Amino acid sequence: MRSPKYLIRQQVRRTGWDIVRFRGAFEDLQAGLIRAEGIDIVIDAGANEGQYSQRLRQLGFSGQIVAFEPLPEPFARLERNFAGDDGFRAVRAALGSTDGELVINVSANL
Repeated sequence: MRSPKYLIRQQVRRTGWDIVRFRGAFEDLQAGLIRAEGIDIVIDAGANEGQYSQRLRQLGFSGQIVAFEPLPEPFARLERNFAGDDGFRAVRAALGSTDGELVINVSANL
Protein backbone atom coordinates (compact mmCIF):
# COMPACT_ATOMS: atom_id res chain seq x y z
CA MET A 1 0.00 0.00 0.00
CA ARG A 2 1.31 3.44 -0.93
CA SER A 3 1.66 6.21 1.64
CA PRO A 4 -0.67 9.24 1.52
CA LYS A 5 2.41 11.42 0.89
CA TYR A 6 3.32 9.34 -2.19
CA LEU A 7 -0.25 9.43 -3.54
CA ILE A 8 -0.50 13.21 -3.12
CA ARG A 9 2.86 13.73 -4.82
CA GLN A 10 1.77 11.55 -7.74
CA GLN A 11 -1.42 13.58 -8.16
CA VAL A 12 0.52 16.85 -8.13
CA ARG A 13 3.06 15.49 -10.67
CA ARG A 14 0.23 14.80 -13.10
CA THR A 15 -0.35 18.56 -13.24
CA GLY A 16 3.27 19.20 -14.22
CA TRP A 17 4.41 20.25 -10.74
CA ASP A 18 6.35 18.51 -8.03
CA ILE A 19 6.59 18.67 -4.27
CA VAL A 20 10.06 18.46 -2.77
CA ARG A 21 11.40 18.95 0.73
CA PHE A 22 13.21 22.23 1.16
CA ARG A 23 16.30 21.48 3.20
CA GLY A 24 17.96 24.90 3.44
CA ALA A 25 17.10 28.16 5.07
CA PHE A 26 15.27 30.84 3.09
CA GLU A 27 18.38 32.99 3.32
CA ASP A 28 20.43 30.29 1.56
CA LEU A 29 17.89 30.22 -1.24
CA GLN A 30 17.94 34.01 -1.46
CA ALA A 31 21.75 34.16 -1.53
CA GLY A 32 21.85 31.51 -4.26
CA LEU A 33 19.32 33.41 -6.33
CA ILE A 34 21.28 36.65 -5.99
CA ARG A 35 24.44 34.89 -7.18
CA ALA A 36 22.74 32.95 -9.98
CA GLU A 37 21.05 36.03 -11.40
CA GLY A 38 24.13 38.23 -11.08
CA ILE A 39 22.28 40.83 -9.01
CA ASP A 40 24.64 43.70 -8.23
CA ILE A 41 22.29 46.37 -6.86
CA VAL A 42 19.42 46.15 -4.39
CA ILE A 43 16.90 48.84 -3.48
CA ASP A 44 15.73 48.66 0.14
CA ALA A 45 12.46 50.62 0.21
CA GLY A 46 11.29 51.56 3.68
CA ALA A 47 14.64 50.50 5.08
CA ASN A 48 13.98 51.50 8.68
CA GLU A 49 17.34 50.92 10.44
CA GLY A 50 18.65 48.68 7.66
CA GLN A 51 17.75 45.22 8.95
CA TYR A 52 17.19 43.79 5.45
CA SER A 53 20.36 45.39 4.10
CA GLN A 54 22.36 44.04 7.04
CA ARG A 55 21.03 40.55 6.32
CA LEU A 56 22.10 40.88 2.69
CA ARG A 57 25.62 41.77 3.81
CA GLN A 58 25.63 38.78 6.18
CA LEU A 59 24.68 36.57 3.23
CA GLY A 60 27.74 37.84 1.37
CA PHE A 61 26.12 40.36 -0.96
CA SER A 62 28.83 42.86 -1.86
CA GLY A 63 26.97 44.87 -4.49
CA GLN A 64 25.41 48.29 -4.18
CA ILE A 65 22.50 48.89 -1.81
CA VAL A 66 20.38 52.03 -2.03
CA ALA A 67 18.14 52.32 1.02
CA PHE A 68 15.18 54.69 1.32
CA GLU A 69 13.84 55.72 4.74
CA PRO A 70 11.78 58.89 5.24
CA LEU A 71 11.59 59.07 9.05
CA PRO A 72 14.38 61.04 10.74
CA GLU A 73 15.15 58.75 13.71
CA PRO A 74 15.34 55.46 11.80
CA PHE A 75 17.25 57.24 9.03
CA ALA A 76 19.90 58.45 11.52
CA ARG A 77 20.32 54.87 12.83
CA LEU A 78 20.45 53.59 9.25
CA GLU A 79 23.33 55.93 8.44
CA ARG A 80 25.17 54.92 11.63
CA ASN A 81 24.64 51.22 10.93
CA PHE A 82 26.29 51.51 7.52
CA ALA A 83 29.00 54.07 8.21
CA GLY A 84 32.09 52.89 6.39
CA ASP A 85 30.19 50.72 3.87
CA ASP A 86 31.14 52.33 0.56
CA GLY A 87 28.63 50.17 -1.30
CA PHE A 88 25.71 51.52 0.69
CA ARG A 89 23.77 54.72 0.08
CA ALA A 90 20.99 55.98 2.36
CA VAL A 91 18.37 58.37 0.98
CA ARG A 92 16.00 60.16 3.34
CA ALA A 93 12.86 59.90 1.24
CA ALA A 94 9.85 57.70 0.69
CA LEU A 95 9.15 56.00 -2.61
CA GLY A 96 5.87 56.45 -4.44
CA SER A 97 4.26 56.76 -7.82
CA THR A 98 4.11 60.57 -7.76
CA ASP A 99 6.24 63.46 -6.56
CA GLY A 100 5.00 65.35 -3.55
CA GLU A 101 4.91 65.60 0.19
CA LEU A 102 2.59 63.70 2.51
CA VAL A 103 2.11 63.30 6.23
CA ILE A 104 3.35 59.95 7.52
CA ASN A 105 1.38 58.38 10.34
CA VAL A 106 3.79 56.63 12.70
CA SER A 107 2.45 53.78 14.82
CA ALA A 108 2.62 54.30 18.57
CA ASN A 109 4.41 50.96 19.01
CA LEU A 110 7.62 52.19 17.39
